[in-house]
Amino acid sequence: MTTLELVINALANMKTIFGLGGLTVLSNLGALPKVGAGRALTLHLKSMFTSASPYSVRKTEIAYLRSTLESLSKGNYLVVTGGKGLGKTCLIDSVLNNYGGVIKISVESGETKSAITDKVLQEITNIRLRWFNLSANTARVLWFYNFFGRAPVVVIRVPERQKGEPYAQVTSAVRGLADDFGLRVIVDGSPNSLPPEVNATKRQLTMQVMPMDRELIENITDSTFSMLMKFLKQHALDAGVWKVLGGCPQDYNMLSQKISMLIVANYTTDIIVAEVKNHVHTILLEALNNNITECSSNTDKILEIFQQNKICRISTRELKSKCLSLDYPNKVFREVEKDMHFFVEPASPAIGLIIEENIQTDDEVAKFVNTLFAESKV
Repeated sequence: MTTLELVINALANMKTIFGLGGLTVLSNLGALPKVGAGRALTLHLKSMFTSASPYSVRKTEIAYLRSTLESLSKGNYLVVTGGKGLGKTCLIDSVLNNYGGVIKISVESGETKSAITDKVLQEITNIRLRWFNLSANTARVLWFYNFFGRAPVVVIRVPERQKGEPYAQVTSAVRGLADDFGLRVIVDGSPNSLPPEVNATKRQLTMQVMPMDRELIENITDSTFSMLMKFLKQHALDAGVWKVLGGCPQDYNMLSQKISMLIVANYTTDIIVAEVKNHVHTILLEALNNNITECSSNTDKILEIFQQNKICRISTRELKSKCLSLDYPNKVFREVEKDMHFFVEPASPAIGLIIEENIQTDDEVAKFVNTLFAESKV
């Protein structure tokens, strides 16, 4: 795009912002568009017409998160964390369903504080040109916005990083957004994506999303879910599937998409049952070959403790007494809190089964799957 085209676009954006009032006077340097009331109104209204899909069935967590967000003090921020696929993003989206003034951004591994901050400020001001003073224009928009109500909500989504990738500078960026601009910030990420210090600033309110209860999973109202649950129960597959998938809605969602298509296409029962078993088989293979086999030497030592003592959980204090602690990213174990105490446990039911059954090979996985569904009906 040419410089002239950039200038024309900038002027067009400013005209849109101010409507009939036209363009306001530029700053003394002639470089700052005076965004304000119009942009504040647009910012508020834009997200009010966005509905969450699918809507989370976690009613207790929705109520808690909404209440916490409404009472959040300036300078503090929320961290919603938990294992991959447990529905953190769905939960947050459900809380912010038709909520005014919501900004959502995603950050990548290694992204700097300034890059993260600029993403947010650009969304607030709708300014994309580098020579404009984002901070000054953001302050102007927020002055108008806060005049009528609470500050906008910023959701920062942090995808899982891979081995060797650096953390994004989320902690400093979030503190700056909360302190300097008074924004209500929600950080959405797993322990494998978030730097440890984001939960150690004494400014954070942390909500840990846990696996769903079986009853909640079975009561998800999505039509494909309902179709899947009915089929699993009819063919005595539900107990085996639950044992491997546990309370991870994303794993169930993937299975429901496959099975509902086969049912609608009138595939025979034996083919559909085989697809259910294949899905479970694949998850167990991934747990063995992609997670346990590929774990770090530190995690391997923790794994030995679990296997030798035949335990399903160990306190972090006991691990420390053995000069061990979790390293991240870690796809074998996770740290959980229960009754004000911290424990380390397998990161998923599938990994827990691999450890518990001492499964070492692909053939042993296949044998276990056959045993798991020995009572299935075709």
